[in-house]
Amino acid sequence: MRKRLLDPKLRHMVDEFQDWALYDGRYSISTIVRDARKIAELSSEFDVMNPKEEDIRAYFLQKLKSGAKRQTLNVARKALQKWIRFLQDRHSFPDEINLPKFRTPRTVIDWIPTDDDVRRIIRAADMQRNRHSAARDGAIMRILFSGALRIGEVARLNLDDVRENGIFVHSEKGEADAVVALSDDALDHIRRYIELYRMPTDPKALFTGPIGRLDADYIRRHISEIGKKGNPRFHPHAARHWVATALLRGSDDLGIDRLDIRFVQTHLRHSSLASTQVYTHIDPEMNAKLVRERMNKFFLIGKINPVSYEPVPAETGPEGFEPPTYGLRVHRST
Repeated sequence: MRKRLLDPKLRHMVDEFQDWALYDGRYSISTIVRDARKIAELSSEFDVMNPKEEDIRAYFLQKLKSGAKRQTLNVARKALQKWIRFLQDRHSFPDEINLPKFRTPRTVIDWIPTDDDVRRIIRAADMQRNRHSAARDGAIMRILFSGALRIGEVARLNLDDVRENGIFVHSEKGEADAVVALSDDALDHIRRYIELYRMPTDPKALFTGPIGRLDADYIRRHISEIGKKGNPRFHPHAARHWVATALLRGSDDLGIDRLDIRFVQTHLRHSSLASTQVYTHIDPEMNAKLVRERMNKFFLIGKINPVSYEPVPAETGPEGFEPPTYGLRVHRST
């Protein structure tokens, strides 16, 4: 956010808003920075210091008419929602403003890597000429594709967070901190990086550079650039999408069973099961296949109360379903 564009009073308010959001503890650093930037942008559209419901609705209506995506508008709506709560909490803002809601498709995940994509992306990190970068980036890629960590969580990892069977994660989304399982391959690469290539420029940080701990913005940009060598569509959060779908689907070829959605929810550290359920709606054909398999096993087709279906003359109807006479005497001709 370019603060030089803001008047001093608004600049101070936006800084205070970020402190409030950080103290509130439910938002990640990247979310707070994004929302602050959005409030600064909106200040050129209407008076954000004293927002009026009619001005906000007029802004969103104009954006809809100009073709703005509903998903983009929801980003602005969420930022405004926090901003108004901040004004009410810290500055006694009296009004309760009803913000418009924009319905978006149930699933907004545009791309999920295939298993082959994952192998190519990790290989791209491993094959860098600089062995320090290769060891560090290879470890980060494996943490993303095994532990499903967010980039902000990767940046906050410390040396003493590495455990025997996983890694201790300091959540950036307000969830409880937890030990997240990692594959043996991921743990081996982390330990190799620590022993041979880690720069001792920060006494605590796991991932370091020449001047200390790597920040989230650098990791996001750098890992995105490396991953795009494996697939141009790669972005770090796609690794989280792959982990979720891989665990929910399993693999018949590799003999890997599907994992119950509750276990997947725990691994992803979703506070709500609804967040995990997004991944069950990505592939309707896969859903249909899994449901059919489960129903076939339950009903054991052809084995429940087997009967022989012998043809019956059409005029008589099936036994027990003769035409009703409703108490009338039926005379048959001889």
